[in-house]
Amino acid sequence: MRLAKKLKFSGWLELVYFIKFNITMPKLDVTNDIDYMSIQPTERLTPLLESLQHQRILIHGSGFSQLIAQYIYNKFLVTGVNASLALWPDYEILEQKNAAKFDSIWIVSKSGRSSSALNWVKALEGKAINLVCFTGDYQSPLAQAADTAFIIHDPQKFDDDIYWSNPFFGYCILGFERLLKMWFIQTENPGGGV
Repeated sequence: MRLAKKLKFSGWLELVYFIKFNITMPKLDVTNDIDYMSIQPTERLTPLLESLQHQRILIHGSGFSQLIAQYIYNKFLVTGVNASLALWPDYEILEQKNAAKFDSIWIVSKSGRSSSALNWVKALEGKAINLVCFTGDYQSPLAQAADTAFIIHDPQKFDDDIYWSNPFFGYCILGFERLLKMWFIQTENPGGGV
């Protein structure tokens, strides 16, 4: 306990987790501070960009991820993409109350394991709705379920309270802006690819 305090950890358990996940386990990240976004699978990017102009998109995020979802929604509005923002935590109730169907659901979740994100994934099972996600963990259930996953660099994967300084949310915005730039280039040059 004293060693943990001397090393500026809040307790012994925090020190143990730090050692386990930062020293003893190999780094399996697909991203880093320079290459902060990975698209999986990459072959889904061009069809995704082509669909932005005509699909009806629903965007969801909870907690701090809600801020990124709001940003994506606002940018889609000013660029002419037919998007809606869902702050409602339960997709099934939203689906029952909404007459129009969505072609694509975009979920932002730092961990890809939050109860909100997983409830949405479960509700979308068996439905012909394209799932796109922005997440910090390529091995998360959300990333695995998504048709297209934008894996964003998250150097603080185990900080569930989002206490420590973390560029993840900034990288989400940068990644989304990069996606928009690719879409603008593709729109100006139809058939030219990304």
